[in-house]
Amino acid sequence: MFPLTESWGHPMTITIAEFENFKKSMEFLAQLRSIPVELIKFYLENEHGYIVREPKSSKEKTDDPDQ
Repeated sequence: MFPLTESWGHPMTITIAEFENFKKSMEFLAQLRSIPVELIKFYLENEHGYIVREPKSSKEKTDDPDQ
């Protein structure tokens, strides 16, 4: 185990196994981001019946916290 510091300054401990799981999840997210949005929309609509719509305004967007 090795210490990390949480955002509010209190130390926390994480095991090597927990760190490896976190690392794998970050690698998965990086791979997921490489899939084109059109392909994800197609999959969600045709395989699961979701209706994917574009946001009406920039306030509805949740994918970019800088906006």
